[in-house]
Order: sequence, then structure tokens, then C-alpha cells
Amino acid sequence: MKDKKFIFSIITVLFLMFLIVLSITFDFPIFVAISGGSIPGLMYLFLNKTPLKKLSREIKLSFKSVSKIFVLLILIGLYLPLLGKSQALHALIYTFTPLLENFPLTFSAFISTLVLSMLLGTAVGTLSILSPLFISTAILSSIPLPMVVGALVSGAYFGDRSSYLSTSAHLSAAVSESNILKTVPRMLKDSIFPFVLSGILFFFITPVPKVDSEILLNMKSVFDIKIWMLLPVFILLLMIVFKVPVLKAIGTAVISALIISFFTKGKLDLNLLLYGYKSPVEEYAYLLNTNGFINMISVLMVIASSALLNGVLKVSGLIKPLINPVLNRSKSILSIIINTALTSAVLTIITCNQTLTAIITGDNFKEIYDEYNIDKVFLASTIGNAGIGIVGIIPWNVNGLIVTALTGVSTTVYFKWSYFPILLFIYAITIQPHIYKRIIKNTKN
Repeated sequence: MKDKKFIFSIITVLFLMFLIVLSITFDFPIFVAISGGSIPGLMYLFLNKTPLKKLSREIKLSFKSVSKIFVLLILIGLYLPLLGKSQALHALIYTFTPLLENFPLTFSAFISTLVLSMLLGTAVGTLSILSPLFISTAILSSIPLPMVVGALVSGAYFGDRSSYLSTSAHLSAAVSESNILKTVPRMLKDSIFPFVLSGILFFFITPVPKVDSEILLNMKSVFDIKIWMLLPVFILLLMIVFKVPVLKAIGTAVISALIISFFTKGKLDLNLLLYGYKSPVEEYAYLLNTNGFINMISVLMVIASSALLNGVLKVSGLIKPLINPVLNRSKSILSIIINTALTSAVLTIITCNQTLTAIITGDNFKEIYDEYNIDKVFLASTIGNAGIGIVGIIPWNVNGLIVTALTGVSTTVYFKWSYFPILLFIYAITIQPHIYKRIIKNTKN
């Protein structure tokens, strides 16, 4: 029975990866691959005569757990076209683009999103505020968008994993039975090398943006831009700063943008919300056009298929047999840290979200950390560095999909420019284990 379960576990992972590779190679919807990845698990449940009611209940719970993400994506799908229609996008570009002409654009994008994400504790909120500005500046300056999006993701997911306000950081600490006041400083120390190297790379890969001021002045007169049109952006920023939940913050920004939209140029109709804002002045279409709700449908389907997969994996218990051999091979401090990092990364790839990564890794590894008398701060920080740190660069992960929805750039295109999460992961599986080993041994002595 145990052997059969292990075989099905291997088949499930390999089949899922096979379908995902096919999806990327032949460009068919990723949600089809993720849904198909549930088939081996469903076969296992059928062969073991698992009650349908049990499976149904778990799938319902899984869908309930992602319901807030569903609402968030729907709001983002409405936020982007209304940001254009309310001319908040126009005002944002006109007001702040000149401020970016002092440093290389990717460096500015990296540092700006890093600082804001540390203050807000959320990558989604940070990118919702800053990505329209940096993408527009990149277009005006003829700087490749994937480079800029890679820098935005690098900065945004720095704070998303290591801010005191980050739900991911709190979750990692909680499931690892660690203290958040110790976990965050540890993750920040681990970030030093990847941060410095990323900053240097971002400083040199793109030039300082040169924006034709005449374009901005003409845009101001053509659209009659007023400073109060920035209200939706400022509302979003202020509400997140004052710790209002992201859903309420973006919802309020959507409502404010909707109200302003009644007083700006162009038609406000269902077509705009579905297909995005289209500039009434063709000359500015390349700069101001946005996506609409239709672009979110494929993302919502991926989340639904991920919920199905997670429900099947939970009922079948097919993850546990894959982790047990890893735990059995964790016989030293070094191997425990390395295996924690690799397990976190693999789970992030398989489960499509960071919540299950943190819960499964934390639950399964905390006993072995106790057995070897290792402070579980190192468990929480390793989950954050190796598992949660890479969520924004995985094409089928919820976070990667949200970035694509916000920026219009595919994860498969921008991920190679996302220096910080890549370098942080490399650090977590190479240098970090040796540093942790030395600290742990010195502490014991």
C-alpha cells in the first residue's frame, strides 16, 4: 500500500511537470495542464474507494481558501481600465516620470518597489501602485519592458517575504513555531548579498531614461490633466499604509476611479471594463492603453485549477510520501537546511501558491529541527528565502500570474531579469546552509 502511494506520488509530480512543459512549449492554456495534473491523484482516490463526499468537501475548502484571490483579481481587472478612464494613469505619468530621470530605470524600479513593499508588506499592492508608472516610462524611453518588470518583481517580492507587515513572513514564522521578531531580521541578513549584487546588475543593464518633455506637455493639454486625478492611486497607497486589507484598499480605489471616470473624456461602458481602456487620441495609445477584465479570465481559471489540484493532493496525501525520504536523508545540520530549501522550492512549484509551501514544509520539518536542537528561526527563514522568495517568477504560480496581469509581460519572458529572487534562491541552497551551520554550532558551544 505504501509502495503504491509512493509510486502515485512520483507519477503525480512527473505528470504535472510534463503537462506544464507541454503547455509552455505548445502555448496551450496553463490551467488545462494544472487540471490534468489532478488525474493521477483522482485515480488513486478512486482505486482506494475514497468517499466522494470527502473529496468534494476538501475541494470546496480549497476553493474557499482562494476566494479572496479571486475577488482580488476581479478588482485588478476593473482597476486597470478605470485607472486609464479616470486619467489617474495620465496624471501619474505626467507628474512622476520626470523624477525617474536621475538613475537607470531598472535600478529605480528595484529600489522603489523594495522600499514600498517593506512599508506595505504586499507585492500586489506595491505593483498595483508603481508598475503603471515604470512601464509607461520604459515605453517612453524605449527601454525593454521585461527588464523593468524583472526589476519591479525583484523589489516587490523583497518586502513581500521579509517585511514585518508581510502575511507570508508571519505565516512562515507561525507554522515553524518561530518568533517573527527574530525571523524577519534573519531574512534581512540573508538578503544582503543577493540585494547588493542585484542592485549592481540593475544599475548597469539599462540607461538613465530620457523622456521627451514635449510628449508630457502635449499630453497634459490634450487630456486636461489635473492633480486631483491621482486620487485613486493616493487612496490605494494611504489605505495600505494604514494597514487596510488589500481587498478593501483596491476596492475603494476602483470606486473612486469609477466616480472620476464620469467626468473624463471617452465612453464609460461595459466594453471598456471588459477589454480595457483605449486612448481616444491614437497618438497616445501605445502609452495609455490597458488590459481589461477579459485578460483576467485565464488567470482565474488557473487559480480554480490550482484549487482543484490542492484539494486532490490534500485528500490523497500524495505529498507526504515524497517528503518522508527527504526527511530520512536529513542527517546533519547542513543536509537539513539544504533539504528544507529544496523542499520549499519544489512545493512552491507543485502547489502553485506560497501558503501550502509554508504549511507543508513547516509542519514536516519542525520536528527534525527540534531533534537536532536547531533554532526554528532558521526553518522559517529558509522557507521564506527558498520557497516564498521565488513565487513571483513561476509562470503558473498565482503571484506570477498576477504580475503578468498587472504588467502585460509574461513570466516566461521577465523571469530571467528578476535577479533578486534568482540570486536569493541560489544563495539559499549554496551559501546560506554553511552560514547557518556555523551560527548553530557557535550557539551550541
